Amino acid sequence: KQWYQRRVAITAGDFTPIEQFTVFNEKQMMSARDAVNKLVQMPLDDMLDELSVMRKNRGATRFTEFVARVSLGERTETRALELPPSHQTIPHWFFSPGAMAGNGSVAGDTSTKDDPEQKLVWWREDINMGEHHCNWHYRFPYTEHAKDRQGELFAYMHQQFLARYDFERLGVDADRVRAFGPGYCWDKPLTEGYNPNLKGMSFRAAGMQVGPATNIGRRVIRTDVVTRHKDQLFNALARGFMEYPNGTRAEITMDRLGDTIESNIDSVNSKLYGNLHNDGHVIIGAINDPDGRYRVNAGPMFETATAPRDPVFFRWHKFVDAIFDAHRQSLDPYSTEDLVMDNIRIDFISTVTEELEGVCMKNRTNRLYTFMEKKRYTVYQEEQELEEEMKPIHIYKSQMNYSPFQFKIAVTNTAETDSLVAFRVFIAPKSDNPLDEWRNMFVEVDKFVSSVSPGTTMLTRSNYESSVILPTTITVEDILTGKTPDRSESKCGWPLRLLIPRGTPSGMEFEVYVIATDWTQDRVDDSAMLHGGLSYCGVAEGRYPDSRPMGFPFERKISDFEDLESMVRDVGNSAKADVVIKYLKEYVPTDDPKDEWERIINTEEEAY
Repeated sequence: KQWYQRRVAITAGDFTPIEQFTVFNEKQMMSARDAVNKLVQMPLDDMLDELSVMRKNRGATRFTEFVARVSLGERTETRALELPPSHQTIPHWFFSPGAMAGNGSVAGDTSTKDDPEQKLVWWREDINMGEHHCNWHYRFPYTEHAKDRQGELFAYMHQQFLARYDFERLGVDADRVRAFGPGYCWDKPLTEGYNPNLKGMSFRAAGMQVGPATNIGRRVIRTDVVTRHKDQLFNALARGFMEYPNGTRAEITMDRLGDTIESNIDSVNSKLYGNLHNDGHVIIGAINDPDGRYRVNAGPMFETATAPRDPVFFRWHKFVDAIFDAHRQSLDPYSTEDLVMDNIRIDFISTVTEELEGVCMKNRTNRLYTFMEKKRYTVYQEEQELEEEMKPIHIYKSQMNYSPFQFKIAVTNTAETDSLVAFRVFIAPKSDNPLDEWRNMFVEVDKFVSSVSPGTTMLTRSNYESSVILPTTITVEDILTGKTPDRSESKCGWPLRLLIPRGTPSGMEFEVYVIATDWTQDRVDDSAMLHGGLSYCGVAEGRYPDSRPMGFPFERKISDFEDLESMVRDVGNSAKADVVIKYLKEYVPTDDPKDEWERIINTEEEAY
């Protein structure tokens, strides 16, 4: 609360601002790390003063946002503080200058009818999804030693991001994402253009091409060097080991490979394997002006909150995931014995949807319903003096949501005592493809632990309890009125509204799958718990509670089964259900004023 209300008499701070700051620039991140270290060593009041001064003198910049959030998150006295979402503290990452210009404006998307990617712009430009990607990278800055299984989380979260985007692409009859990176169309024109229409960010025309070198400060990133780093990684995977700087061998694990590709401090060998992931973001983000001679602002790939808006973000990460997948392919396949839990049988899994007012739902079992709704976002002018009264700006934007639902799982325990069981729930588009070709399309929607008594038990699990989603967030308005959040386990997670795909107006077919495993064997210690946005965001401190590989059992080949049907038949502690997701294209939520909704739709149609 002091951050927003404090009247600061100091007129200058001690920290040098960084122009065009990006978390993908290692040198800039080291400078930001130094600033954070200085701040957390100050007396608390002095740190709050300094943060206020930085905001007042330099405005809401990438540098001030990063330093403030990381320092408040690391300091013991402020670590548990709930901070407002990024769209309130640095709104120009999320809303166009036009939307910010007047109260009650409508934030249309940036698509046009001539853009083949326009059908998915509603998803890529979702406010909370951009915040998720930003929060993840704030939670795991690569300029410090990796948190437990950070490299594996880096690989898994982005792979799940890709799969979710592919869901939506299939729903609009688009092809799955194609990779773009060294060896993957890297030397060809980039077919996708994108105009973010955001303050301080440039657009990229379709047909642009990666140049031979990109300057970022005094550092020059050569495209051929990035290609060599990619080759070194694939060579290591082919040999079965990486090399430390002293020449000794390092066993390849998903966690170690992730640390190296993200290139955090725990990279096996940053000189040999480079800074691959971050360099790609910089090269593509600066494609308009790679040597800086025209002083053109970078594009959205330069910033974590805006990168997912750009279609090329997913193409770049498809390339990055190709390296991870080469490792997955080398792992020993699972056999039936690796998957079974002898005393547990799952009799069935189903979904039950809550009724939507005004919608005829003849069958609410294994039917999920989505729709677009109007959301009012409250932001504040970034240039406003701290001494002035904070005047809110209300911006309306359409976004996806769905009717709440529950998973129903009937489970039988044939043992004579209670069993502590972990339930892992996934969803994937229904397909005739072999299981091994389709396993990277299984998206985790929940993971939870339950004590199962002997006999048959019916478990009910709400979508609000998912281990994937971001818990309740707190806003500036909540802070100013003294309201506290309902939950505070995590400050990172996937948006609740996007937990499931949108589907299609005619109904898109999916398969929901659950497998039960022995939590007494899976947990890392007796106190390990699953809660918050753990599945994609891990834990801030301590060990990741689940010892299984992330994405189990779909993170590698499963040798005994050609399809999910045969897997369920032979693995009794698993079950599947065919589920249809129907997009109610014409549905208008009853709490949305009709005139406001029509104004949003008309504005977006004009943008098309």
